[in-house]
Amino acid sequence: MSLVGNRPLPLYEAEKLTTDAAIGRFDAPAGLTGLWQVTKRGKGKKDMSAVERIELDIKYAKHVSPKMDLRIIGQTFPALLQSENV
Repeated sequence: MSLVGNRPLPLYEAEKLTTDAAIGRFDAPAGLTGLWQVTKRGKGKKDMSAVERIELDIKYAKHVSPKMDLRIIGQTFPALLQSENV
């Protein structure tokens, strides 16, 4: 597991998401923080559907780079300080 990547899923959820449409999310390593975590928290989004999370995981997998990882790490710390229950 790396610091930045797609969040690992519980086995029951991973079994549901191993469809052709969602398989791209597994092209990136698993990580402690990721694009959908900072996207939701950083924008104050109330709810994020499973489809939105999958789309963000696939986007991260397609565009993974050290620059993107540093941006996500930088956005993680302010997101942790929010009082919103995520």
